[in-house]
Amino acid sequence: MGRMRGMSAAWLVSALMAAGMVLQIPAQMPKEPAGTGIEAGRLDALLSRYHELGLFDGTALVAKNGQAILAKGYGMADYEMAVPNGPDTVHWIGSVSKVFTATLVIRLADAGKLSLDQSVSSILPWYREDVGKKVTLRHLLNHTSGIPDYMHLPGIGREGFRKEAGDGLIDVRSFVRTWCSSDLAFEPGTRWAYSNSGYVILGAIVEQVTGQRFEQAMKAWVLDPVGTRDTVDLAMHPRAVVPRLTPGYEKEGGEIVKGRMWNVSTAYAAGAMVATVGDLLRLSEALDRPGFISAEGRSAMFTGGLGHYGCGWEVRRLPLGPAGGERAVVGHEGFIFWSLARIYKIPEDGIFVALVNNTGDAPLPAIFTGITDLLYGRTPAWPNPSAADAVRSIALEQGAAAALARYRELKASRTDDYLFDERGLNGLGYSLLGRGRTEDAVVVFRYVAEAYPDSANAWDSLGEGLASAGRREEAVKAYARSLERDPANRNAVEQLQRLTTAP
Repeated sequence: MGRMRGMSAAWLVSALMAAGMVLQIPAQMPKEPAGTGIEAGRLDALLSRYHELGLFDGTALVAKNGQAILAKGYGMADYEMAVPNGPDTVHWIGSVSKVFTATLVIRLADAGKLSLDQSVSSILPWYREDVGKKVTLRHLLNHTSGIPDYMHLPGIGREGFRKEAGDGLIDVRSFVRTWCSSDLAFEPGTRWAYSNSGYVILGAIVEQVTGQRFEQAMKAWVLDPVGTRDTVDLAMHPRAVVPRLTPGYEKEGGEIVKGRMWNVSTAYAAGAMVATVGDLLRLSEALDRPGFISAEGRSAMFTGGLGHYGCGWEVRRLPLGPAGGERAVVGHEGFIFWSLARIYKIPEDGIFVALVNNTGDAPLPAIFTGITDLLYGRTPAWPNPSAADAVRSIALEQGAAAALARYRELKASRTDDYLFDERGLNGLGYSLLGRGRTEDAVVVFRYVAEAYPDSANAWDSLGEGLASAGRREEAVKAYARSLERDPANRNAVEQLQRLTTAP
């Protein structure tokens, strides 16, 4: 996607002014909402530290009982236009869109237009009956349908899907028949496996029961009743001009580059929405409003089942409360190459947090933990600069072996001054791989796998490096080790299939 067009000078000035301001929701907002015991300044200091270290570029919102304690942007929304992130920056939210889709389906159920326990075939007569008669809407909503994810089909994988699906707008019925109608991986309701296919099918069901295009139904049944201001579904309008929408970026070797191209139409009801953090708060508040959805609908959404997942929400208990006491935390993650989004609700204490990073990956769970530390009166772990970043220039100039030698020295002598973590080292390996330094990348990936032997991701990355170096037998062993540690690692399954069947 290209640079945003149609930006006025007035918007540029207002964005520059807004970047350092705290958004007020509503207009009369107390500095410290009752019961928080925390000022916005301390939250801002934590997020600013993450930004200074290159670990967060985007927008953060922290709210208590519907009132924003902090809503602020960090870094740039548009580097070409020199527009900073702010509270009103519109971000790609990826699979956080599933929360909106689930809300739409449940509101339709409350209105009697469908039932969560009816079969797919009872609504979509054109869907393959042997699968459709077994799978209910509830199975689709909570990822227990057994319908394989179209981005991880055996023998095709994500990159194969992107190539075969093409760049044009999808035809919903044809797309569902081609990509979301595979044989069941397991009997519905017996296991949990995240499936974008299920939410694409839900989009087709919405169109069938409402007689509207999905984005029209979303607007009528969810966005307008919630009172969102900037949320849009772009599946069928990927080139639409959306004011204040960040184009999205990625980090390569410490540099920020424009995000890769991707056909957002193929995400459809599973992940093609954009929103501000303020609109995400508005949806959260609407879900708590009496009458917006039924008690039965709320129970379906926020009761965790297989995979710690309800209908459209992850549901867990985490030690984040006062004195480390457990709290129920519901939320969702969304990722589209150039954008990582996470929303969190702690219903017991009326806390809502939205974090969106518009430069690819970021340690959002760690940031959320730091935020909850501050909210509950604890001292958060202060982020340190990445030791992997500190040795990056050595890796580029002298090679991976020299960089890792320096990394070990830092780890032995300056443990408290740097962050020594798998994620940072893995990023260094991929930085080298992206620059064609394949053997150096393998050296780094092997070190990561040895340092974190129980990490499925570490062995997966080593497999990728070895495969890129043409060392097929070693790559197969690495992917096999990854799969041993995480049998649900779909990428490892795909790569093993490719490596063991290719001539």
